Amino acid sequence: MLPMLIPILEALPLGRRGRFIEPFAGSLTVLLNVPLVPSVVCDKNAVLMNFYSALRSRGRAFVDSLEPLFAPSGNTREVFDHLRAEFNASTDPERRAQLFFYLNKHAFNGLYRENSKGIFNVPFGRFSFVSFARDELLHLAERLKSVTLAPAGDFEVLLDDAKAGDIVYCDPAYVPLSDTANFASYGADGFDFADQLRLAQAAVRAADRGATVVISNHDTELSRELYARAELHQFDIWRSISRAGATRGTAPELIATYSPKSGLAGVESFGSRMKASAASSKKPSKAKASP
Repeated sequence: MLPMLIPILEALPLGRRGRFIEPFAGSLTVLLNVPLVPSVVCDKNAVLMNFYSALRSRGRAFVDSLEPLFAPSGNTREVFDHLRAEFNASTDPERRAQLFFYLNKHAFNGLYRENSKGIFNVPFGRFSFVSFARDELLHLAERLKSVTLAPAGDFEVLLDDAKAGDIVYCDPAYVPLSDTANFASYGADGFDFADQLRLAQAAVRAADRGATVVISNHDTELSRELYARAELHQFDIWRSISRAGATRGTAPELIATYSPKSGLAGVESFGSRMKASAASSKKPSKAKASP
């Protein structure tokens, strides 16, 4: 299990009847580390949700169709540019799902970015080797069989659907870490300060209905103001702390937990059970599958 997951999993309560909900699906790393419960996931990136849909519906056959794209001959700028152009021109959902996964793994920093015309424009990543995580994909495909894939859209839809007993985990685009950063550049992906505020307000509403909402973000003065109604837990994470990635160190992160009014006394967390399991086993985890 990744160390960064422990504080998140510890904040997710067990012992309640309800669903696990992720409005910011991303790589589904948290979903893959929680017990098998009814789950609903969504992301505003329709291309990502199309990939998950193809993986869930076709399973092993879809994984088999991806493997040829990861031959060493495919790890060149010429092949990348050709497949990127095909992806942008294609209207076939399954082919776009295949090419999305290839591009995600071969593009610079694994980014997915579109220009104002909806064209994927991230350049070739120049990796010396790109592995094909077949087992992880098959594991994810199996897990997705018990997951409801909500239509791609805004996070607020799922949060406003959360009911008593549901557990919601939100991993939004983070607020700027320093005062020199600003929402003008930070919000280029379409998640700005107004969205951060909407998220915090939606979390309060969900908790008032009896759901538990857990949000991850940078630990900044702004974050603490946004999540003033929540219980806050700070921890440090080891990562690159500069755009170039040359400087590494710890950066402060924050977990905000909005609990139901009735409280959660005596309820075990996902994290506490997973830590105990990890301590008793040295087997490598298959939990992480990053699309």
